[in-house]
Amino acid sequence: MRKIHIIAGLRAVLVMLSLALIYLAIYFIDPQKARWIPACPFYSLTGFYCPGCGLLRSFHQLAHGNLSQALTFNLPAVVSVPLVVGSIAIDICDLLGFRSHRWPVISNQACWIVAIVIIIYGVARNIPIYPLYLLAPH
Repeated sequence: MRKIHIIAGLRAVLVMLSLALIYLAIYFIDPQKARWIPACPFYSLTGFYCPGCGLLRSFHQLAHGNLSQALTFNLPAVVSVPLVVGSIAIDICDLLGFRSHRWPVISNQACWIVAIVIIIYGVARNIPIYPLYLLAPH
């Protein structure tokens, strides 16, 4: 039983170290200046923004505390950050053996709604009409 706790603790430490490295990379590497970061394949092929376009630039700005600039690159990504961070925190607490509150089970219908909203967002950010064009990364 003790061995299981050690493995879970090591797993939690590895998750936290990985997240710290990802955060440091996002903080220190400016995607607008780093030429080695590839452009979005969807945008490169079609000239249209996908729902993920601007994601790295958004997270880079968010890491520097520039919330308004982060929102201009990818609004849904910034809005979803608290949910993702909370979910990761709960998973880490579970790995460490703390009893945490579980997230409610998400229904298939909710997953479909999220998928449809993401698709609508991807289409809307390519429509050159005010205020929709504000959704495009700029």
